[in-house]
Amino acid sequence: MAFDFRRYCIPCANWCCKGEAVFFSDAEKQKIDLCLRKKENECDFLEDSGSCSIYSKRPFECRIFPYDVLSLDGELNWVLWNVCPASAELDAQSEIDRLEREISRVYSLEYVKSYVKYHQNHQPKKYAALTFRPIKAINWERTKSELSLKRAH
Repeated sequence: MAFDFRRYCIPCANWCCKGEAVFFSDAEKQKIDLCLRKKENECDFLEDSGSCSIYSKRPFECRIFPYDVLSLDGELNWVLWNVCPASAELDAQSEIDRLEREISRVYSLEYVKSYVKYHQNHQPKKYAALTFRPIKAINWERTKSELSLKRAH
């Protein structure tokens, strides 16, 4: 089952869009023409209606949720956050395979590593308090020359 925003996010009141700083690369900031209002404990792009004002331009972190990438025992792994109401119903393996094919065309493995490092350094309490289900190790099918840091489009 593919993730259905309307079915899960609106009734959940967009929990994932609240209480954390989103990681934006410089390229993502330029693409969005970032001008943050700095809402307290909420994403700057979350509208009162519960929808995202930059949905088509949303950053990596928002594109992959309720999945995430964490370093587990020194290896990058796809995980599924248990806090998301959809987590029990999703076909995580299929969805991650689809996400990985889609995302790896835009983001390099180096970008993903910088994303993981950012969250390890800026939100250790959040990650310590939440539970997740490991799905599989990341499999970016790229040659070494293709792994140079790309700009996120």
